[in-house]
Amino acid sequence: MRQSWTDDRLDDLSHRMDERFDQVEGQIADVRAELRSTANSLRSEIGGLRGEIGGLRGEIGGLRGEVKEQGKELRGEIAGVEARLRAQASEHYARTGEELAEIRREMNSLQRTIVRIVGGLAISLMATLLSFLISSF
Repeated sequence: MRQSWTDDRLDDLSHRMDERFDQVEGQIADVRAELRSTANSLRSEIGGLRGEIGGLRGEIGGLRGEVKEQGKELRGEIAGVEARLRAQASEHYARTGEELAEIRREMNSLQRTIVRIVGGLAISLMATLLSFLISSF
């Protein structure tokens, strides 16, 4: 049996379709409200993150300044140590030169003494030989 579309049935269909569209429109409105809320929440979080990033940038800038200052101090300390080492090396070099000069003087003195002893022995030996030769004739 075939049903025919009567005015009551069409009105009923129209009424049900209106109810369904109203439900869909309500759901769309709820989704839009939820999206707006989420977007506002994200904007707020992004604003907070921007503030934190700005704070981090400030801290990093402060750390860079501290590192630069410590680098300058370290370079100064290294320069001081280098200057002290150079001064000590110069002092040791001068002292070593003085000690070598003293050793040379002592060696020259020793050499003169040896020459005198050998010369004295040579003269004594010649005198002994002369006296022996003279006494043997």
